[in-house]
Amino acid sequence: MVTLEELQRSTAEVGESVHRTTISRLLHKSGLYGRVARRKPLLKGIHKKSRLEFARSHVGDTANMWKKVLWSDETKIELFGLNAKRYVWRKPNTAHHPEHTIPTVKHGGGSIMLWGCFSSAGTGKLVRIEGKMDGAKYREILEENLMQSAKDLRLGRRFIFQQDNDPKHTARATKEWFGLKNVNVLKWPSQSPDLNPIENLWQDLKIAVHRRSPSNLTELHLFCQEEWTNLSISRCAKLVETYPKRLAAVIAAKGGSTNKNAAEQQNSSDQEDSEASLHHLHRDLNSSADVADSQSELILLLTALRAADLKIAPRKSKPCSGAAGLQSPPVTYMHICETEVFSMGVFLLRPGASMPLHDHPDMNGNLRSC
Repeated sequence: MVTLEELQRSTAEVGESVHRTTISRLLHKSGLYGRVARRKPLLKGIHKKSRLEFARSHVGDTANMWKKVLWSDETKIELFGLNAKRYVWRKPNTAHHPEHTIPTVKHGGGSIMLWGCFSSAGTGKLVRIEGKMDGAKYREILEENLMQSAKDLRLGRRFIFQQDNDPKHTARATKEWFGLKNVNVLKWPSQSPDLNPIENLWQDLKIAVHRRSPSNLTELHLFCQEEWTNLSISRCAKLVETYPKRLAAVIAAKGGSTNKNAAEQQNSSDQEDSEASLHHLHRDLNSSADVADSQSELILLLTALRAADLKIAPRKSKPCSGAAGLQSPPVTYMHICETEVFSMGVFLLRPGASMPLHDHPDMNGNLRSC
């Protein structure tokens, strides 16, 4: 992994100093763009082999088979876990007033551990894990929540339970518990969170919870329960419906790591990359001494957006009174994405129309179409 600064220094070391903008332009022409390095589980040869075997053995399974699977996992949610930037309206010299700040505490203010499950029929139980999570605690959670979740989701007695290969899950006592309950456990490849669609639900849950800004662990738990219940059945069904695409992605990667969102629409993945790039470019614009260079990079990045990628058209004309007859709205807006740092959208303006910019922080004046 090499940064623009490192590339620029390496050219200077050989006596040919090249401007950062020139390097960036050449990289973009070659199809190379700055992206955030993804954190992935370490995959050894044995892991890749196991993942590939799993994908090949199940890629032909029917949709009904996957509908019988009850997916499960544990996750940690921190009280102040999202490092969010929020814009506020304030007067000069009031940046540190309480109403204009986001409260933080050392080490994130604590966290809670959760166990949850879901199927294509919706979300099952969500349980807060109190104390140390060991084999006995895990079996207690299963005893109180597994069969009830399967019943609530109407999976029938022959449902399939999915769990990862954590030692607590594969302990002899746990296997014996599954045997006594006649639970069919899906054989799972190690180091494979990208194959578990509940990871997508965890992400949805954390975003929804932190938008509500819980102030303590009690509120955090309460919001988690409420937002878990609010996750739509259609969202769950879509994750399971597209599961064969996850398996195909693993096969294509020869058992290697994949994007956990690979099974979802491709433009969602592209948007994720664009958001990450713009996030870091926004940071560079604020911190770089050479603002002109950063602005040039921004222009290069934004010009990579193709018109063909946007499906936006003027809104339909609406009837109005008087001689004007039909009148089309002067502005059409299409929302593209929103992150913790910025929002992005496209405005389609009728010739001669204008729109105020005062509703955006640090912006004023009008945007006018000539």
